[in-house]
Amino acid sequence: MNAKKIVFFNHKGGVSKTTTVYNLGWKLAEMGYKVLLVDADSHCNLTSLILRDQFDDFYTNEETKSQNIKDGVAPVFRGQSKPLTAVTCPQPAENTNLFLLAGHPTLSEWDIVLNFAQVATTAIPTLANLPGAYNNLIELTCKKYTIDYVLIDLNSNLSATNQNFFMLSDAFIIPTNPDPFSKSTIETLGTFLPKCAKWKDTHLSIFQDAYYKLPAKKPKFLGSVVNNFNVNNQKLSNAVAAAITNIEAAIKNDFIPAIKKSNQTELLLDNYGEKYAIAEIPDFQGLMFKSHYIGKPVFALTDEDLHKPEPPTLEHPKPQPTTGNVLETYKTLRSNFNIIFDNFANKFLELCEQL
Repeated sequence: MNAKKIVFFNHKGGVSKTTTVYNLGWKLAEMGYKVLLVDADSHCNLTSLILRDQFDDFYTNEETKSQNIKDGVAPVFRGQSKPLTAVTCPQPAENTNLFLLAGHPTLSEWDIVLNFAQVATTAIPTLANLPGAYNNLIELTCKKYTIDYVLIDLNSNLSATNQNFFMLSDAFIIPTNPDPFSKSTIETLGTFLPKCAKWKDTHLSIFQDAYYKLPAKKPKFLGSVVNNFNVNNQKLSNAVAAAITNIEAAIKNDFIPAIKKSNQTELLLDNYGEKYAIAEIPDFQGLMFKSHYIGKPVFALTDEDLHKPEPPTLEHPKPQPTTGNVLETYKTLRSNFNIIFDNFANKFLELCEQL
């Protein structure tokens, strides 16, 4: 089968887009699927999670410094006659089914010219291949590694680059978190994303003779993911529970009707379950620091990983191994998050069957 490309789209910051992509991708790879993580955020946080202490070397070593998303599409954006080729993807040693299309800190440099190409009302020969360049690079890389799923991490804006990744994807997920701004953010997406879809209706024919093309079909909404909320004694506070309910209501009562009103119902699946949220993921608590230090998702940490002393800090210059009640708490948290991400991955796979 062709790799299915899923973009995680929300112009609001702090909703754990990168963490969601990283954890879901790792879990799918654990399950035996080949997964490509695409870092389309110039902050390169996803790249940093995978490369860890090799991050700087990756961008200075002659063999790897051009193996990233920006340099991958550079021939098209620089108007060179050189064809695009698949990049070489680094992998975490602990998960060999997981591949990274690394980001680049100056990826946004291409945004202005891409925007110009995408608002053109006639095809400009030197720009005609730009809208399809990222898609072609991803597909070439998927073919190289026989990828099953592509998870795309975006930055927090409504740029031409983000629009492009939305338009090249097969589906999209909206990560969010329970705060007072989530409702207005979802309302904005209900206006903006149908406009991107309408662009396809009116512009694809302009680029029909381009060598690198955007796929004609439109991405479908898989659902939302609610992140970063506190749970005390396995219970939500009334405020958090109400905020999560408000997110679900905003999608049901604002986002979905806005898509239908825009006549872009192709963005929707034929049916949904009782909830649009396909995962609700609480705060990782103390496991987050362990996860970043060890270089694995919280659910993939071994007992040995949990026991290891954490890096020294000014407050704790000689850290001790984690033991006793704290260690047992960590084990319980790890088990709970493993169940959450198992369920998330299975729901994700079930929904992708409808694409």
